[in-house]
Amino acid sequence: MSSSETPQTVEATVRHVPRYGVFMGLGVVLGIIVAAILTFAGSFEESDALDVVYPPSQVFGFLLLWTVPIGLALGGVVALVLERTGRRHDRVVRVDRETIIAVDEPSDEVPQTTLPDAVAPSVPAPVLDVDPRTDPNRGSAPRG
Repeated sequence: MSSSETPQTVEATVRHVPRYGVFMGLGVVLGIIVAAILTFAGSFEESDALDVVYPPSQVFGFLLLWTVPIGLALGGVVALVLERTGRRHDRVVRVDRETIIAVDEPSDEVPQTTLPDAVAPSVPAPVLDVDPRTDPNRGSAPRG
């Protein structure tokens, strides 16, 4: 097999971008923390209009429905802002690019063939010495 190389000098941009998943995950965690703070800061007195008292776990669930998506969105917006401000620090560098093209040449060698696993001789499974009192296949607990 021979190969031909074609070196080439090109310009590339080096950018540092934030990981969006990390920022969005931090936003979700922040939303959960805010929901917990709002849950414990609230009062659980009976409403005059509805005569209903919501338990803290239900209030926490309702607040999660609002704070988690808001935290997710805010984390994404923070990552976008950081990416936009980070574009000022982009660097253009010159790199050597090599393209290697492999060419298969016909060979005079006879390829070696191996036997498939079904035809190859198999090795017998090892025999394990099992204590009959602790054998899990025995079906009864050891008596002692």
